[in-house]
Amino acid sequence: MTVPALPHGPSFTWIDEVEIDRVEGCARAKKFLDPSLPVFADHFPGRAIFPGVLLIECSAQAAGCLWSKLLGMSRAQPLVLAQVLAFKFVRAALPGQTLSIEVKRERIYGKLAEFAVWIRESEELVASGRVLLASSDGSCG
Repeated sequence: MTVPALPHGPSFTWIDEVEIDRVEGCARAKKFLDPSLPVFADHFPGRAIFPGVLLIECSAQAAGCLWSKLLGMSRAQPLVLAQVLAFKFVRAALPGQTLSIEVKRERIYGKLAEFAVWIRESEELVASGRVLLASSDGSCG
């Protein structure tokens, strides 16, 4: 696994490392949920959980790394989360856990690409769904 080259700044990078499989069109990323993350102080005090919207963002960032590599780009490009097609939260993601985020490109629709997503902790499903990313430059390979 390598450190992701994301277009985001460090305070909005929600994956720690990523491994791309260009042949299979999939990627696996990791995110350690550091208990000192500011989000845990207020969501929810005394019973902290990692917000579902940030789980979706982890997925979008992993999908963006994958799509950029499949397009042959050296760095992840600014891509837009165009739509959350479906997302199901099975159990809470908690401080101190390490998440595994798996993404697979499923379809391309012009400037859009659809990705299937599975987020696990210790092999147990935390969430799964589908996200649609939009390319700002029109390249969808």
